[in-house]
Amino acid sequence: MTCFNLLPLELFKCRSLKVLLLRQNLFDGEVNQGLNSSLFIQLINLNFLDLQSNSFKGVWNFETLLSSLPNLTGLDLSYSGLTVLSDNSTAYVNPNFWFLNLASCNLNAFPKSLRAMKNLQYLLLYGNNIQGRIPDLAGEIGGNRLIAADLSNNSITGLPQFQWDGITQLSFQSNMIQGPFPPSICNMSNLQYLDLSNNSFNGVIPQCIGNISSLGMLHLGANLFNGTIPNACTDYGQLTWFILNKNQFEGEVPTSLSKCRNLQILDLGNNHLYGTFPSWLSDLPGLQDISQRLEVTDGDGDEDEDESGFTWKVVMLGYGCGALPGLVIAYVMLPTGKPKWLNAIFDATEHMIQTRKNKRKRRYMFIGK
Repeated sequence: MTCFNLLPLELFKCRSLKVLLLRQNLFDGEVNQGLNSSLFIQLINLNFLDLQSNSFKGVWNFETLLSSLPNLTGLDLSYSGLTVLSDNSTAYVNPNFWFLNLASCNLNAFPKSLRAMKNLQYLLLYGNNIQGRIPDLAGEIGGNRLIAADLSNNSITGLPQFQWDGITQLSFQSNMIQGPFPPSICNMSNLQYLDLSNNSFNGVIPQCIGNISSLGMLHLGANLFNGTIPNACTDYGQLTWFILNKNQFEGEVPTSLSKCRNLQILDLGNNHLYGTFPSWLSDLPGLQDISQRLEVTDGDGDEDEDESGFTWKVVMLGYGCGALPGLVIAYVMLPTGKPKWLNAIFDATEHMIQTRKNKRKRRYMFIGK
């Protein structure tokens, strides 16, 4: 049974229809370009088309779709089952186009027609087959109006210079991007969520990252960054998650982190850090989890070891932050109290923590590995 046995054909005769939302249903069937898809493009007055999370089958051409629906300002085909291909031709785009979500649509290229979307606010292209370097024109899309961009889980190798000074959420995690930290990110004064993890970025992270006082989540893990840990906090910063695991950082944990008064998650594991465990971390009131490998001394000269072989001389504090959300429309913050993913680990290790001799008041969760 196709979707058109489920949807009344009379629906597509409503030429005045402006919004069509069919998301999160069980519609299926072939809707290949030039066949059943023509029913959708008959709705020439559509402003917003949403087919998210269905089981359609078919291949649509992105530029043809835009040209056929000249009044369209929002499009969501994510997880619809459709394959959306771009031939990178020039296509008419409504100048008021503001929302585009083509996540998991097998998109084969970064469409050049996006350049015409001067008022775009949400650009969500994660989980596709976009390869190579993102063209320079991408840095102009939306201008200061762009709020969120997520191109995670593609095969992107390089980035343009961004002009997205007003953006709040940006993710390029799980690509193949090489080269230094993009300096234009430092101009994003409203940025709240930045995820560049699981790429091949290298070099030193510029200190200007600390000038973004709005930044709440910074995930640069699983790259090739080196040098020392950057100063990521200002006196009035909002940084809550600071994740630099699986890089090549050296030196001690900088005392500048003591300014991160809102910090809840700190992951510095799998680097080349050294020194004593920073006692000033106990002054950070919201810290819930630390992940770090350091030579640790408590000052009492004792080395306590659990029967499982855990030693407090080398501390490996969980790696619970390895999987973070790829969509970034809603800003990710931890709830008050222990995060859910930490509960199971807590139950398994609490007995070990409580047996520590002469323990001080517990402020952290230490998880041995």
